[in-house]
Amino acid sequence: MDFALAALAAAAGMIPGAGEAVFAIARTAGWLAHALEEYDRDTLLRPRAVYTGPPPGGEGQ
Repeated sequence: MDFALAALAAAAGMIPGAGEAVFAIARTAGWLAHALEEYDRDTLLRPRAVYTGPPPGGEGQ
């Protein structure tokens, strides 16, 4: 993926580092869509990822 994005950025005449910015923006859009879908369903899409540790704000805070 990185090589293809670097080749595309070079072919498009983008400045150095622009490929990484394009990748980050695309990834962020996916993360936001994922979060919005979870909020709409009111359930987690990956229930195995539920935090099971101690409640936040315990000792030392």
